Formats: sequence, C-alpha cells, structure tokens
Amino acid sequence: LKKEQQQIADISNGKLLCTADKSSKNLDLKYIASFTFENKEITNLVYTVTSTGDKQKDKAELEQLNKDCKTLETEVKDLEGIRVICSLNNGVNSVKQIFDYANLDTTKVDSAFSEAGGVFPQFKYKDNIDKVESKMLTSGYTCDKTGA
Repeated sequence: LKKEQQQIADISNGKLLCTADKSSKNLDLKYIASFTFENKEITNLVYTVTSTGDKQKDKAELEQLNKDCKTLETEVKDLEGIRVICSLNNGVNSVKQIFDYANLDTTKVDSAFSEAGGVFPQFKYKDNIDKVESKMLTSGYTCDKTGA
C-alpha cells in the first residue's frame, strides 16, 4: 500500500479530478474541477457546476442560473484563456468554465466576471499540482490524481 501511495504521489503529468456535492434549498449541486498538469505544474482547468432540480417546480431558478451563465459567457468572450459553456436541459443546468492558464491574464478578469457567477481563478499557470490538490481537499473536495 505504501508503494502504491508513493507511485500516486510521483505522478508528474496527468489529471487531478476533484469533486464536491452540495445541496441548496431546491437543487442538487455537483462541482467538478479537472486540472491538467505537466511536470507537476497546472496548465488547464475545466470547472463544471451542475445544478439539478425539478424541471417544473424549479424552472424559474434553473432559468435564472442559465441566464447568469449566458451573462458570464458574454463577459469572457473577449478574454483570452477563458471559455464558458452553458446548457439547460430537462431540469439540469450546467455551467462549464475552461481556463487555459498559459494564455490567461488574471489582471483582466474583473469583478464583473465574479458578479456574473464566474469562479475567479485562484490558481495560476504552473502552480504546483500537489499544493492545488491540498487546497482543493481543504475546501471540501474529494480528489483523484491520474497519470497521463
């Protein structure tokens, strides 16, 4: 077992997948953060928040989440290194934010991005993956690291 843990700790290139499940008053929320890393340094993040509710009863709340996502999509369309993809289907709203850290200028990511529901990139290009994993675990996520 110790040898297995050692091998996992020694992964230099691959993905770190972190997930967390929460609930609001009406919706089930699933958070997925998928980091790509090379030489133990992060290069990309795909951050997805899925909100699942009753497509009739929670329609207004889900539509508002989708509207917020569309606003966010508009906010980032001129920013390099960030893409936002929104979908609302059958009572499931999904907000996917894709960060390409090598091309992301965090000084251009302003308060409007956060106000529109964006997750401000708290990590930077080439941050150490082990430190990122530690922060995610501290934030209540469950993480799994796999090699490339």
